[in-house]
Amino acid sequence: EVTLDELQKGYSRTQDYTRKTQQIAETRKAVDAEASAIRAEREQYAQLLGALKQQLESTEAPVDMDRLYNEDPIEWVRQKEVLRERQDKAYAIQAEQQRLSMLSQQEQQRAMEAHLDSEKDALLAALPEWKDPKKAKAEKALVLESAKSVGFSEDDLKSVYDHRLVLLLRKAAMYDQMVSKRQGIKPVVNNGPRPAKPGAAGRVS
Repeated sequence: EVTLDELQKGYSRTQDYTRKTQQIAETRKAVDAEASAIRAEREQYAQLLGALKQQLESTEAPVDMDRLYNEDPIEWVRQKEVLRERQDKAYAIQAEQQRLSMLSQQEQQRAMEAHLDSEKDALLAALPEWKDPKKAKAEKALVLESAKSVGFSEDDLKSVYDHRLVLLLRKAAMYDQMVSKRQGIKPVVNNGPRPAKPGAAGRVS
């Protein structure tokens, strides 16, 4: 049985969780939209760099520098300068491509960290009791044990980020614990009133 006060408290907690989850979702949408715009711009820039590199390579004509040195020293100097400029451009393009690759890796790392923080906030909004480190540690151990019993590996559990899956695993673990406790309780056998010995019913002493 649940009292009206307990029911109202539970409902208000559900409303608070829903509100916090919506706020997290809205913030995540704004961040995701901005990140998507940045990624699109960066991808376009990377495509332009690739096109420029391809254009640079396609316009490169083989020149016999040794023969040119002997036949036309002035042209040899000019071609050598052209080759140097071409190499400088190629190095610059390569360096910029490496910089973009590094930025993408850093962005992915930051996005993962932000996602983990968001899921952690959502989990604590749904399970405020896990703000208590001792209770959280005890229940997490119970969840891990329960998950492993149905086939989850260590690697599987390390990749669980979605707070909804954590809530589901916790619910299953708590149910298993309740069933286990019930099975450990021995039922009390009631055999009825004990039979009285003959002649003992009217005896006072």
